[in-house]
Amino acid sequence: MSHSNAKESALNDLNDALSLLALDAQSQVDALAPADVPEEILARFRIAATRCIEGNYLDPKATVQVQALLSEAEDICYLAFQPTNLLSMQQPEWEVFREKARALIAC
Repeated sequence: MSHSNAKESALNDLNDALSLLALDAQSQVDALAPADVPEEILARFRIAATRCIEGNYLDPKATVQVQALLSEAEDICYLAFQPTNLLSMQQPEWEVFREKARALIAC
């Protein structure tokens, strides 16, 4: 894969991961069930963000913003994980991620 194709693929994956993260709780569950929705969302974001950062595919401002969200994703509180996908995704900790994902998409 050429560098430009790799960059485009990585940026598309990051946009998809952020778009998924920005959805409301019910939409997230609908999009990913029966998977473990919180784990799947975090995994997709981690992978896409890491690819973009390591590939230097983001401008400096976006890199800082993505790194900050990635750091927060690593520190998500265990309280955000509940017995069901919907209960998990309705926890207030996830709303912070939704808002930040929306802000990154808008950049």
